[in-house]
This record gives sequence, structure tokens and C-alpha cells, in this order.
Amino acid sequence: MKQYLLIIFLCLLGGLDVAEAQETAILERLRTKMEQINAFSATVRLETDIDFIRMPVKTARMSYEREQPVKLTSEDFVLVPKRGLDLVMWEIFKYDYIAVPRGEAEKNNTLCTVLHVIPDDKKAQYAIATLFIDRQTDRLVEAEIQTRKQGAYTLTMDYAKPEDLLPEKVEVSFEVEKVKIPIRYLAREGEVNREAYKSDGVKTGKVVLYFDDYEIALKG
Repeated sequence: MKQYLLIIFLCLLGGLDVAEAQETAILERLRTKMEQINAFSATVRLETDIDFIRMPVKTARMSYEREQPVKLTSEDFVLVPKRGLDLVMWEIFKYDYIAVPRGEAEKNNTLCTVLHVIPDDKKAQYAIATLFIDRQTDRLVEAEIQTRKQGAYTLTMDYAKPEDLLPEKVEVSFEVEKVKIPIRYLAREGEVNREAYKSDGVKTGKVVLYFDDYEIALKG
């Protein structure tokens, strides 16, 4: 009887190993997709959603080159967390990491595999990332990222077509205090409720980016 129980236990362990391997494989497929992109540029429309700030809609140009931070250029002042521009997850995949499967969850009516990604190098800018990856397309649907020095932020991505590599819309939610908002400058750009800004408690904000006119250069 004990031998039968041992066999069943070993079979269960083997089943768990296979399931975990299947879940972490989706992360490698996402990484492969992102590593296809040598460079990209796009026109971006930005809408700011922060309780104590009213900002007009802004436009900018975003560009990326492999292994370089994403750049955002505009004739106007644009407010967006620097880390929130990492559409290809370059910071996540830059260093070796440990992937921990966390099961499944539904995001935006999409069934996703959920993984915790923990960097295996102290040089990494983030401490842990929770990624929600579409099980059908191997694309990133949402990323909750805890940085070492710039607080936490969340990226939520929508795509125009099933085959698109990059999103047409991204919502970046973040901790306002960690972004170091230049209130004096913003007062000239829009309306600022200074009392709400100085009030106690954690303040959060959101920037919505709409992308158009993508130009994507793929690897060889």
C-alpha cells in the first residue's frame, strides 16, 4: 500500500512540474516576441487622470531602439512615469530572473497566465513584477511592477488586432509622490488643486496613452 501511495505522490509531483513548465514557457514566448523588435516609433496622444490636476490632452512621439530606454519627445510638457514607457519589457528581461507561476486570472475579458518575475540581480530597477499574459496570443495584458526606488505602477494594454505586437492603448497607473511632479510648472500648463496635492495619504494617478502610426523594425 505504501508503495502505491509513493507512486501516486511521485506522479502528482511530476504533474506539477509539467504544469509549472507550461506556465513559465508562456513567459519565454512573450520574451521572444519582444526580442523580435529592434526598434519602433509611434505618435502618442496622452490623457492625464489625476484628482488634483487638470491637464489638456498632449501629443508626443515615442521611439525605442534595442537595449535602450524608450524616448518620449514633445513640444509640450507631458506627464508620464519613466518606467511606464517600457512597452517591450526591456527592464524586466534585461537581467536573469526567477519566474513563479501564480495560476490564472481574467483581465479585460481575457484569460491570462499569471507569473511573478523576480530579478536575480541587484542592478535591476524593479523588485518584483506580476505579469498577466494572454494564454491565446502570448501577449502582455497587464503588468504590476514594484520598483526599488520609484514606487509601484501598473500597465494595462489593449491591442487593435490579434496579430499586433504592440498595443494601441496603454493605461499607466502610478503613485504620484514617486514621480516628483513639478507643480510650479504644471500650474502654467493646467489647473492644480494645491490643497489636495498637499493633503495626507498616498495619491495615485493615471495616464492613458493612445498609439498611432507605428513604425516597427523587426530583427533580421
